[in-house]
Amino acid sequence: MIGSLEWPSFEELLTRVGPLEASLSAPFGVLIHGDLNLDNVLYTHEGDRVHFLDLHRSQIGDYVQDVSVFLVSPLRLRVLSTPLRRRLARAGRRFLSACREFAHEQGDKTFEARLAFGLARSFATSTRFLLTADLARELFMRSRYLLERLASCDPTTFRLPEEVLGD
Repeated sequence: MIGSLEWPSFEELLTRVGPLEASLSAPFGVLIHGDLNLDNVLYTHEGDRVHFLDLHRSQIGDYVQDVSVFLVSPLRLRVLSTPLRRRLARAGRRFLSACREFAHEQGDKTFEARLAFGLARSFATSTRFLLTADLARELFMRSRYLLERLASCDPTTFRLPEEVLGD
């Protein structure tokens, strides 16, 4: 508790939202990378080619898995340059916009809620890669924020709060 405000433990919060997440399923499966983060994508200017690394988790699954991991991966970087941080954030928002458009075209009504669950998972698990406690705490709190928003949502009308992706 904080004063008279009840603040459940992270474990209690997971227990609360677990049934909602279990009730959500992708309306279709696609070939996913399984760990689509910036470290696993290489671009070469010669030939304008993209190469994917670390493909051992590739499988048919929910595309939201790759979307969520990809959106979180730049936030794990300790980028101190404000212009570069903003450029990464803009690229992430364009990627999210394209994914939202795809979900809409496919009639995927729970994309946003599944994405929020994926982001919450990616934020929480990304903390294991970080050597700075303040950044780890920030990502963990973003995870908690999303789970709290999901705890009382209608998954068909849920809209991801974009501020969780940073500036």
